[in-house]
Amino acid sequence: MKNSLSRVNTVLDSLLNKLGLDKRLRERCLMDLWPSLVGDFFDQRTRPLFIDSENQLVVAVKDASVGQELSLRKRDILLRLKACAQGLNLVVKGLRFDMKAYYQVAPKSELQFTAEPTLPEPEQNDLDQVALTQDELGRIAELRGSLVKRGIDVNLSQRMVSLYENKIRLRSWQKSNGYPICPLCNSTSTHLHGSSRLCSSCFLEEINAKKSGSKSTSHLDNYI
Repeated sequence: MKNSLSRVNTVLDSLLNKLGLDKRLRERCLMDLWPSLVGDFFDQRTRPLFIDSENQLVVAVKDASVGQELSLRKRDILLRLKACAQGLNLVVKGLRFDMKAYYQVAPKSELQFTAEPTLPEPEQNDLDQVALTQDELGRIAELRGSLVKRGIDVNLSQRMVSLYENKIRLRSWQKSNGYPICPLCNSTSTHLHGSSRLCSSCFLEEINAKKSGSKSTSHLDNYI
């Protein structure tokens, strides 16, 4: 019975991957690289939120001066961001900076959420002990090979592979320890937000979709 369940889980994981349902994991991996792309100064004053329907990475910025400075560096940041995105089999066509979002959308830990039971937090040792499936090992190897082909810096490449592998281990560990799962992207989450009970990224996208009927009036739009 155990072997039968293992085979079913392997088939399901493979199916979910083919359907693109691990895309959220790769997007989170990309956003975790943001500090490496912009440096500590901008990392402390910005917050990558999600990739919108136009394949733009939406980034909340603390104030207009930060937005202006980033806009001057936008081309260089976007070049590196696109390279990293391609390595993760994602498409990013642009960057959109939003000052309002920095203040209107609280950090993930402060978003309104549906109360969940207290959940355990893994140590790195717990994640290291998670057994990876052949499919997962194959995806990690595929990513490593893709980064080599694209000539991405060795240190950045190693960081991307390490982040991706760690997130795969984390998702598996969280599923085994009763973490709630977002109904849209099938990702585990510490909390599910709003009436739709979505993970933070999907929740932010839902908010953005509701506002998409009218163009942002943020004065940052004047130069971004």
